[in-house]
Amino acid sequence: MISLGIAFYAWRQREIESASAFVVLCLGEALWTYGYIFELTNDTLAGKVFWDNLQFVAMFIVTESWFYFALKFTGRLPANPQKFLVGLSLFPLVSTLFIYTDQFHGWFRPTAFLIPGAPFSNLTYDFSLFIWLTFVYAYGLGLGGIGVLIVKSLREKGLFRLQAILILCGLAAPMVGGGLTMANITLSYQRDTAPLTFAIGNLFITWGLFRFQIFDIVPIARDLLVEIMPTAMIVIDLKNRVVDINPVALKLIHKSYGEVIGQPAAKAFAQFSDLLARFGDVREIKTEVQGYLGDDFQSFEVEVTPIYHKNQAFAGRMIQVRNISERKQMEQTLHERTRQLEIANQELEAFSYSVSHDLRAPLRAMEGFSTILLAETEGMTPDAQNYLRRIKSASAQMKELIDGMLALSQVSRTQIQKTEVDLSKMAQEILADLQQADPSRKVDWSVVGGVCVQGDARLLRAVLENLLRNGWKFTRYQQEAKIEFGLKQENGQKIFFIRDNGAGFEQTYAEKLFVPFQRLHRADEFEGTGVGLATVQRIIHRHGGRVWAEGRVGQGAAFYFTLDG
Repeated sequence: MISLGIAFYAWRQREIESASAFVVLCLGEALWTYGYIFELTNDTLAGKVFWDNLQFVAMFIVTESWFYFALKFTGRLPANPQKFLVGLSLFPLVSTLFIYTDQFHGWFRPTAFLIPGAPFSNLTYDFSLFIWLTFVYAYGLGLGGIGVLIVKSLREKGLFRLQAILILCGLAAPMVGGGLTMANITLSYQRDTAPLTFAIGNLFITWGLFRFQIFDIVPIARDLLVEIMPTAMIVIDLKNRVVDINPVALKLIHKSYGEVIGQPAAKAFAQFSDLLARFGDVREIKTEVQGYLGDDFQSFEVEVTPIYHKNQAFAGRMIQVRNISERKQMEQTLHERTRQLEIANQELEAFSYSVSHDLRAPLRAMEGFSTILLAETEGMTPDAQNYLRRIKSASAQMKELIDGMLALSQVSRTQIQKTEVDLSKMAQEILADLQQADPSRKVDWSVVGGVCVQGDARLLRAVLENLLRNGWKFTRYQQEAKIEFGLKQENGQKIFFIRDNGAGFEQTYAEKLFVPFQRLHRADEFEGTGVGLATVQRIIHRHGGRVWAEGRVGQGAAFYFTLDG
């Protein structure tokens, strides 16, 4: 978008020498950049090859217009520029023909394949002799253009030398980006670094080609960048006169460009006299101010930055004003919600304390007295004894539910202490304890070794205990019970799993497994409160991961989870 904007600006200034060639250069760079973006985001080999081909065409446009621009700017263009341009275009035309017929002969790109990656797959191919020829041609023109600019910069003096150096920097930036790519030095997943340097290079060229604006205080490519920036920008010289201002600032003070430029700041911004008194002589500051703008109370961030000449002499100040009222409102809302959350957490802690003390006491009494009565059954009818047993069982079940609620609540409030955790060793210890507690059972269990992660050891043990105990519980009716803890990788991410061949479940209801107190099996089949998997999910979420389950009735279940990092 920057290249297209600069091209439009250059077209409006086409009466300036070399501006037309610069327009073609910017359009070619924009085409190259868009081809690069669409190649990067395309998922198919054919699509990536298509956009890669377009980038080669754009490269020919860029390098040819680049060289033509350099010759025209330095006055070295041949007497017959049309004939010269046709001769310069012969190799790109032949190369384009070979590129778009490559599927029939394979001379240009012998091999092409995709390397999976995140977030985008990467198109990779061997460089054929023909590709190297295109690079030699492109860099030959590029270095030739740089060479004539170096000669011009050495011969010129003063401002004209500065102009030549700026344009030289602008043309060299994409060359450096392309060189990094050929040297296999890239930025993360980006294969081609050159498109990232086009906007930087074009800003230098725009600055050098169209020179400076009034009072020697120069925003780079002002008509493109300053005009569209969302921040109010004001430039004031040594005499405190306004020498530049953008539309956002004009809208803020409700004045036109002609009413402000060249005027003393005290006159141009008379309605902000208090701010002028505060920042009138300040050279550098960044602060926040608040006040009424019309009928609305607004918040602003004010940043004053000094501007210096090339000899480091102070030239003036640039003032940027950003309306941060919406951000402040969001901060206030966030602060209020945080306060409400703290209150809610305090109430939750009070509730937890009430549950753990006030509710447990009567439950203990109910369970204790029912136990005593069951011990003295003389003269008690069978129905009465049955009622007592049911009271005792319900009391015990209620105690388990309360314990589960407390455990679930504590998981959300517990501060995570991350250390290196050996999940393999932890799983072996848990399974060994289960086997020791139930020696009559024969379970074939296996644990993959060397699985270490960063996490809270106590919470991760709770995850493994819940999942492995479930596996142990739901395989009790299998003659050859199997439980497995393992690890696999998908798209570069580690996925941990615990799998068994037990009762399983209906996959349609898999999401209900992680809802507190939801159970997919009857209590007379398998005991439990329905809190364990909800606890597992909260712990995994607090570790930045996710958890899900797969299963089939009578064929077992598998629980998968990931951890952040």
